[in-house]
Amino acid sequence: MGVNYVLFLSGANVCAKEFKAPICKIFTSMKVVDDVNNNISTFYGEILRVKDICAYIKTNEPMIVLVDEIFKGTNTKDRITGATAFAKKLIESGSYAIITTHDSELCQIEGVSNYYFLEHYVDDKIAFDYTIREGISNTRNAIYLLKMAGIID
Repeated sequence: MGVNYVLFLSGANVCAKEFKAPICKIFTSMKVVDDVNNNISTFYGEILRVKDICAYIKTNEPMIVLVDEIFKGTNTKDRITGATAFAKKLIESGSYAIITTHDSELCQIEGVSNYYFLEHYVDDKIAFDYTIREGISNTRNAIYLLKMAGIID
């Protein structure tokens, strides 16, 4: 989605049969890592990025937000609490947002639309068809992968 949006803004062809989007600022929070030199943990780096997004929400300007595995740098309870509060701010602002998660609790937030990809396995390797489907995934690919790796029986 993010790559297609940037292609769209630059006037290039996008990888879609059809693509409609508003012209607005784009924010991302992906692959946030710790910064030992500046005493910033992965979680605190995520907080700083989300804080910037929340500050822009106050401008009432349209925005697109793409977040991958929100608040992955902390424990489950705090992640759910923080991610729920952030999602509600995005919903209330009318922002366009995509947040990926493996936390099923976040799928229950009022105003959230859920989509997923299906996986399949070929020669004991996971593969995705990258066809977006409406709803919540009910597969447990993590358990399958842990078994394939011999970590659990």
